[in-house]
Amino acid sequence: MTLPTPSRIRELFGGLETPDPAAESGWALRGTLVEHDDADLFWVHPTTERSAWFGDAAVPDAQIAVDRVVRSQVAAFGGRVWAPRYRQAGVAAFHARAELGELPYELAYDDVAAAFVEYLAVSSGSGRPLVLGGHSQGARHVRALLGEFADNQEVTQRLVAAYLIGIDVPVDAPTAVAFAAAPDQTGVAVICQARLGDPGAASADCSPDALVCVEPKVLGLADTDGVVRSGHHLLLSAVRIGALADQALADGSLHPVEVEALAPVLGADARRRTEAWRGLRDESTQAWRRAGAGAPARVEVSERREVEVGKRREAVSSGDPEPVVLLHKLGGWAAEWQAMIDALGGGRRVLALDLPGHGSAHELPAPFLQRPADSARAVLDLLDAEGIGACHLVGASLGGVVAAHLATFAPDRVTTLTLAGAALGEAWTSRRLLEGERAARSRFGPGWMPLPGGSSRAGAAPAHVLADLDASRAAAGAWVRSSERGVAIGGVAHLLPLIVAPTLVLNGADGPYRRFEDVALDALRDLRVVVVDGAGAFAHQERPDAVAAHWRDFVAAVGHSRRR
Repeated sequence: MTLPTPSRIRELFGGLETPDPAAESGWALRGTLVEHDDADLFWVHPTTERSAWFGDAAVPDAQIAVDRVVRSQVAAFGGRVWAPRYRQAGVAAFHARAELGELPYELAYDDVAAAFVEYLAVSSGSGRPLVLGGHSQGARHVRALLGEFADNQEVTQRLVAAYLIGIDVPVDAPTAVAFAAAPDQTGVAVICQARLGDPGAASADCSPDALVCVEPKVLGLADTDGVVRSGHHLLLSAVRIGALADQALADGSLHPVEVEALAPVLGADARRRTEAWRGLRDESTQAWRRAGAGAPARVEVSERREVEVGKRREAVSSGDPEPVVLLHKLGGWAAEWQAMIDALGGGRRVLALDLPGHGSAHELPAPFLQRPADSARAVLDLLDAEGIGACHLVGASLGGVVAAHLATFAPDRVTTLTLAGAALGEAWTSRRLLEGERAARSRFGPGWMPLPGGSSRAGAAPAHVLADLDASRAAAGAWVRSSERGVAIGGVAHLLPLIVAPTLVLNGADGPYRRFEDVALDALRDLRVVVVDGAGAFAHQERPDAVAAHWRDFVAAVGHSRRR
């Protein structure tokens, strides 16, 4: 047989219909409850395609084959199951590894990664324990997920264990998470294969002909009733698995049915680790409470604008009873509005807030992972606490998205709305999220910590703006990956027709957000669009005097219109 070239392999793969993780059709199981609801299980199925180079995830017969395998395998674990369909590499790709290398598997992995991003987007902030698992080719893809997403805060905080079943992984191989070394460890990889027992592994009181031998790469699997541990092996009575032992390969491997063969051990192991995970989470919560943290402070409040960087900044004077509330960009802080506060001058109260997870103090883990709607409610709570009724609401970038949410569910609290350099698009697809994340990765270090000078997305912004951006991101800690961003995940375009407040859309002439102006013109009822010359992504910092002047003109025009 003539092997296809790499370009032909890519062509064959690209010719198949791409599974859509946002649709039910993109999943064999999508959040389906199996047996119990102890944890989420993200499961990647093994190879089922026997003839073509890639499996077509859209063909009904192929779907039936995948569904059968998935249902059989996830029963070992149970939970709320997410099992994606993907353009799997076929058996032919396995036999051609010497010539083609990992290319077919790398192509297939992108489907799995996109599905995982979708899962994270849907479950972000749930706090539910997560079990990852896969068999054979599926285990390869899960191992790749661990490499790409090991520093994702949702994964690191929620991972119970990753089960890599039926693949060879040397104990000394580099891995993104540690191998399990004890049955109650969490956040670890559990790696095992199964074959028929042999006399060398059998214990004295067990017949080798009646055993299935589990070979964990480390001694990390939990014991269950009826299991004998012998050195680096777990020995299971073949009676417990019925006729499955008859399906062993010539070398004794139980690869075709090893998940089913190991079901009692795997299920008990996952339940034990999930219980340990919950115990650790409870201990962490109690320790946090004992430290006197009390209820989470959603929006930091301080006294006046002379306070340290990252706290609230405020200017107060008599005049217009309706204050101005300023909301900063993603990774920013209240301090970025200082020049704008000065430019606005007297006549009204101006309040710049640190959004949840931003500023200089972070008591809670993963602070950035709050969705914009939740942040908007937190802002509303603060306005209530401050005795602020209606206000002029101004938001830059993320702050604009938060402001748009607040303007939709509390329209009586927003006299005017200003969206400065805000992305007003639809929600990103999971593949777009993945692409954005990979494109940005070089600007961030381990754990997605911002690198000095990595704020290149500000384009040609002045040095003081870039320096402030680096400083605010460094103070905030780990950056928000695209797959964690509520803005990208949820979008904002669908909110615009619901906004009744007079709205100013303001963009820098050289910034990236001008492409959303047509969206605003089509959707907003009462709109003024202003373009600020000599400014890029962050006009409120680059040309605060000009932005303040445009804003004053806008508010004056709104007031004049209402007085007529």
